[in-house]
Formats: sequence, C-alpha cells, structure tokens
Amino acid sequence: MPTMLSRLSEDPGLVNAFGDFFYKQFAEMNSKYDIHKAIIAYELAVGLTTPNDTNYRIYVCNAGLALYRQSQLSGNLADINKAISILEVAIAYTSEEDATYAMQLDYLGNALYSRFGLTGKLNDIESAISFQQKATKLTP
Repeated sequence: MPTMLSRLSEDPGLVNAFGDFFYKQFAEMNSKYDIHKAIIAYELAVGLTTPNDTNYRIYVCNAGLALYRQSQLSGNLADINKAISILEVAIAYTSEEDATYAMQLDYLGNALYSRFGLTGKLNDIESAISFQQKATKLTP
C-alpha cells in the first residue's frame, strides 16, 4: 500500500489539494509561509501533468493566482511578472466556453493592474482594462 508521501509524487490532484489547503490558510492568516507552501504545491502539480491533462489549466491558474497574491505581500516585481506569465499560460489552455475563463481573465487583469502600480507602464493598465472588460462581457 503506497504511503501518502509516495502518492504525492504521482498524484497531481492530491498535490493541488495540498496547495488549496495552504492557500486557504494564507487567506485566513495572511502568512507569507502559507502562500509560499501553496505556490510550491501548485507548481509541483503543474510539473506532474502535461498540457493534455484536463486539469492542467486549473493547476496552472492556481499557481499563477498564488504568485499574484504573494506579490501583493512582497511588492516584488519578479513575483508579479512570473504570476502574469503563468496566468497567460492558464488562459491559453482554457477555452472561452469554459466556466473559469472569465475568472482567469479577471485574475490576469488584476495582476496587470498591480504591475502598473509598480512600474507605471501604460501598456499594463491598457491590457488590464481590456482583460477586465472581456471578463465582464463573458460573465452572465
């Protein structure tokens, strides 16, 4: 019978669930250690899947969102840049008909808005507005 730890290396869903646990802990406690653990788990879940996996886009989105939340704590431009890149990947692997598509656009728009606050680059605020508008149009 496999142990929990050995199953972690083969079950991205379980690893993602650990990420969810730490993300919820972060939401309650605002602890940088919990968000860091969530990011590690989410990135491991992504690494255990391929883009052909039906859950890949979810795991990628979770990693991007957690990095975005970490960037809000740290104010670190590298964190927000990585979050934006990862959220762009999640969107690329999600169809517009998917129920989570508008939410992912919203996350990316928020991340771009945050980066605009750090850099003042107009293309970030323009893109943020565009993604937010598209997300709004897709929301029932």
